[in-house]
Amino acid sequence: MIHRLIETLRALAAADRLASAEQLVLDFDDALLLVRDCPQLRLTNLQRDALADVEAALNTARTSAEWENVSQRARAALSALDAPADVGQWRDA
Repeated sequence: MIHRLIETLRALAAADRLASAEQLVLDFDDALLLVRDCPQLRLTNLQRDALADVEAALNTARTSAEWENVSQRARAALSALDAPADVGQWRDA
């Protein structure tokens, strides 16, 4: 469940996402809903805030500059979740 959210954040953090922006937004929304509804996951305030920042940025992203903001916030959320942006560095908890 958290893996899906992390993979979506990685895609949002990637440099070229405009072609699939709509699908990425849907994927993030779905994954975030699952994470928020999971009683076993205990997100810290920092983690919840970072994810809320990504969500807010997605709600206003229309230009490439705004998408760069999404990308930066996605990278910050990955950091807050202690998940490297590089797939090869992922460590299962």
